[in-house]
Amino acid sequence: MSEIYFERAADIGTLYLEHIFYEFEGEPILFTCTDDVKNTYLCLCSDIRYEQKWIVVQCGILQLKALIEEETDIASVFLSAKKAAVISMDLQGKECSYMTDINCVDRLDLPEEGISVRREKIRHEMYSSCLTDISYSAEKSGNTRNEFQISSENEIKYCNFSQSSVC
Repeated sequence: MSEIYFERAADIGTLYLEHIFYEFEGEPILFTCTDDVKNTYLCLCSDIRYEQKWIVVQCGILQLKALIEEETDIASVFLSAKKAAVISMDLQGKECSYMTDINCVDRLDLPEEGISVRREKIRHEMYSSCLTDISYSAEKSGNTRNEFQISSENEIKYCNFSQSSVC
């Protein structure tokens, strides 16, 4: 398992750092994490001034591949989710999080539409290749839950997200 990045994300649990698309001064800005059951989440650090703040949405392998291959933009992946975890950490390192409807997330916290993942394309294509391998393995084993995040099981999971905070 990768390093723990978020310990208690609301309605998700522990998230493990998987792949970094962009970083700033050693801090991941746009990256993916996985949970204990290998669901994938796209994470965006939207503020680093007085506290750190992240927007986290569950996404599928096909969405990530489309992002890497520049078939979709970053904002579209976030806006296609129904719910988002908003996670913040104060200067003392205290982490708090809550789930909210994606439409309640301030649009200024997300990239403008049309911005795609371009930098270090070769490294991202290697990650995309790994996603293809995972996707193929899931299809072969009959477990497509991780590939298609729009399955009825995940829709039910989204519907059960609460508005509670975890601190």
